[in-house]
Amino acid sequence: MKQCKQCKKELDDTYFYHHASTKDKLMTICKECHGLNGKKRREKDPLFKEKAKGYMKKFRSNPYNKRKIISSAYKTKYGITLEEYEQILKEQNNCCYICNIEEGYNNKPLYVDHCHSSGKIRRLLCQHCNTGLGMFKDNPELLIKAADYLKEQHGRTKLSVA
Repeated sequence: MKQCKQCKKELDDTYFYHHASTKDKLMTICKECHGLNGKKRREKDPLFKEKAKGYMKKFRSNPYNKRKIISSAYKTKYGITLEEYEQILKEQNNCCYICNIEEGYNNKPLYVDHCHSSGKIRRLLCQHCNTGLGMFKDNPELLIKAADYLKEQHGRTKLSVA
């Protein structure tokens, strides 16, 4: 239990954000007061949003920060580091595992294909291949059926409508 310095309420530790430099590693004010203080600051300064956008744009433009942001995103979403992503990319010769198109062909990195139920990383795929697998619900039988359909239709020049 801890008392908030602002509202003076005695609250459980879970009501306080972590703070590395305090003795108990918790902020001195509760989450609710912290939120209210932020809201007051934003309301007081009409240019707050614009200043924040400018700061973030500058922060993201720094190559070192950009790598940190990307690395953090990979770690959070897929449980891998940026270095692990780059190792997989190198093993795939910087290309999509399915269609062999090079990374960055549409100014985007290859997507981390993963199993949604187990979270296991499979390979790196381009946007089109990754979306295609998702549209077919990662179901091999549906993909085979679709491939058979395309082979069957390939020789036809005119579609017959019944």
